[in-house]
Amino acid sequence: MGVNVTLFSTRPPPAGLIAHRWSDEAMARTRYLVDWGPLNAALALVRFPFRALTSDLQQNPLAFLKDILLSLPAARQLARLCTAQGISHVHAHSARRAATICALAKVIWGLDYSVTLHGPMSDYGPGQGFKWRHARFGTVITRKLLHELRAALGDDLPKALFVQPMGVDTVALTRTAPYAPPKAGAPLRLFCCGRLNIVKGHEDLIEALRLLRASGLDAKLEIAGQDDFVSGRTAFCRRVPHPSPRRGIALRNLRRALHDDLSGQRAERAGFL
Repeated sequence: MGVNVTLFSTRPPPAGLIAHRWSDEAMARTRYLVDWGPLNAALALVRFPFRALTSDLQQNPLAFLKDILLSLPAARQLARLCTAQGISHVHAHSARRAATICALAKVIWGLDYSVTLHGPMSDYGPGQGFKWRHARFGTVITRKLLHELRAALGDDLPKALFVQPMGVDTVALTRTAPYAPPKAGAPLRLFCCGRLNIVKGHEDLIEALRLLRASGLDAKLEIAGQDDFVSGRTAFCRRVPHPSPRRGIALRNLRRALHDDLSGQRAERAGFL
């Protein structure tokens, strides 16, 4: 299409979340924006957009002000890099801090941007009106989320909003043999692969497993995934009902997330994914 795509991120991902074949290549071509050098921070802070933020800071002042102050230096870096490379538009693939950075780069330095919502707005921090109000367009992964977004933000939304579903690569995630249902008397093996995040529904899945086992079914669940908070400070895995082999739950909370090949192999061996 003749479009040059440059990757930006706030900082490199924790080692435990790096699992894809293309991870090293993607990290090598990504420009990381976090720069707490005193000069960059000072030059960013003096451009604080008080007028553009007045109404938004009244709604959730402390949390949103913290987000703004943490985002300003990165927003300045983003604007400078885009100017140097002739980039006229950036897409924030998250409605959390990435969107804050892009919105600040827009209102202060005039950089166009768009934003995506992947889940409930409650999971993406304060200042949503500010993040969406200045975007050229937005995408949402489900119609349900789109209805919720419109109900919550109304006139703060850009006129152009699109539903853009997300899913797996069906070419890569393909069975090597036809599906065979579990044999009578054999354990029912369940496999779940995904980040350990409250919005993924792991707690509901574990409760469903408890009900299956209480009914007399020999069901076993394997969960493969890395906690979002790799440091463990507020680790999500501490909040799920205590997984253990005795309860038929193997919490495969690896230091590194499962590689695509391994997750595909485990999914194929399971009775249900």
